[in-house]
Amino acid sequence: MTAPIIINIDTSTIQDLYRYVLSALTEYPRSREQELELEAPALLTLSGHCASTHHSAPKPTARSLLSLDHNQWMPPDLLNHVLSHYDRILVQSDDLGRLIELLRSNPETKRGVLSFWETPAGELGTEDPCLMYCLFRTTDEGLDLSAHFRGNDAVNKLLLNLDLMIGIHAYVAQMLGARVGTYIHHSDSIHVYKRDLETFRDCLSPASGHLSSPDLAY
Repeated sequence: MTAPIIINIDTSTIQDLYRYVLSALTEYPRSREQELELEAPALLTLSGHCASTHHSAPKPTARSLLSLDHNQWMPPDLLNHVLSHYDRILVQSDDLGRLIELLRSNPETKRGVLSFWETPAGELGTEDPCLMYCLFRTTDEGLDLSAHFRGNDAVNKLLLNLDLMIGIHAYVAQMLGARVGTYIHHSDSIHVYKRDLETFRDCLSPASGHLSSPDLAY
């Protein structure tokens, strides 16, 4: 069994967490899955992040929760496609509002779950979302968020996934008037596709312009 990537970081930026994950992946052997070059399970924690949202709308769009401009490095069709998965829960249902009311009425509950999983067993396809659920829990540190992903595409989607989770975390804390606690990211497979190996190497190069941000070069 492959040992997971375990990263605990006290930082104000998801860029730091992203950089550490990419670097850690290089220490793992090649994946046994035909399409993948690198793969590892991961448990990541991010404390002290300073994502800030100031929303009054009860149903924020996924795009409104982002702190980074992902149009710089993601094709518009791919970005819109990923965001649409989140909007089905955030905008097109009442799940988020019910979650906030539950946490407001019972801050100590272990049932503060926002489920993103809609696919019946055995019917999972390539277009199904990777996020399974978010669990919100009040601790001594504030409102914690634990998100469980069945997988994360390290090159194309991981940074967006992290950005969205931090945005949702900050939004729910704001609606409750709570302090933002720790973000915990569970992933059964953070991976690099073989087709993206050159881009992955560029991400690790200090000379890389990938993501248009020197903060992401490692």
